[in-house]
Amino acid sequence: MTTYYTYILATRSRSLDFGVTSNLQRRVGRHRAMEPNRSLGKDGAVRLVYYEQRPSVEAALERVREIQRWSYPQVEALISRSNPNWHDLSAEWFLARRA
Repeated sequence: MTTYYTYILATRSRSLDFGVTSNLQRRVGRHRAMEPNRSLGKDGAVRLVYYEQRPSVEAALERVREIQRWSYPQVEALISRSNPNWHDLSAEWFLARRA
């Protein structure tokens, strides 16, 4: 059974990008590889700040659409509840590549 993820990426200036994927690590890696990051503009220091697992692509898409309808303060609160300092939740995934 495939797991799907609803995710939120942020830049240093807290510009946000929302998405759905079945392979979170690969998707974040692709975002990081974009120079400059087309989806987040010139401040492309992409950080994974939030994600949720969903049982189906339909459920993941429904959730991302729901979050996208929220105000920015509501999305900030969602992120801050589980990641108060907006740390990059994917940082460890890419450490070996930098060495």
